[in-house]
Amino acid sequence: MHNLLAIAFYIKIVFVVLEIAMGAAFCVCFARFDGPAAVLEWSIAFLFILYASAFLIDLQPAVNRTNKKGHAIEQEAERGAQEI
Repeated sequence: MHNLLAIAFYIKIVFVVLEIAMGAAFCVCFARFDGPAAVLEWSIAFLFILYASAFLIDLQPAVNRTNKKGHAIEQEAERGAQEI
C-alpha cells in the first residue's frame, strides 16, 4: 500500500512539472502564434484530466479495505473480537 501511494505521488509530481512547462510554452506561443497555442491549450486540458484521474490511485487502498456490503473490514473484525 505504501509503495502504491509513493508511485501516485511521483506521478502527480510529473504531471505538475509538465503542466507548468506546457503553461509556459502556451504563454510564449500565445503571444506569437495562434495555431500552436490552441494545440497546447487542449493538450494542457487533457493532461489536467489525467492528473485529476490520478487521484483514483489514492482511493484504491480504501476500496480494497471494504467488503461487498460497504462496511470497513476493521470494524467487522473489532465487532467479531468483542463478541468472543
